[in-house]
Amino acid sequence: MGLRRWVVDALSTEYVRTGRGKKLERVAREPSRRAVDMFLLILAVLVLLTLLEALHIVVLRRFNETIFQAIASVIGALLGFFFGYRA
Repeated sequence: MGLRRWVVDALSTEYVRTGRGKKLERVAREPSRRAVDMFLLILAVLVLLTLLEALHIVVLRRFNETIFQAIASVIGALLGFFFGYRA
């Protein structure tokens, strides 16, 4: 199971609705391909910024607050996207 499948499963929602008569049916809502691609893009940006911060610490031996703020912003966007999409 690849990362794309994990993201699709994480963003999918399932609910029960009344079908014909009084019969209950389960309906699964899959995320759009664009939403999955955007989630993966944000995740890739987070990984790259983390690597950039680690490289900055190793090479220059100091912490860069600007990169850390960008990482915090990307984490906020990722969590906001995830919880907003599931709602």
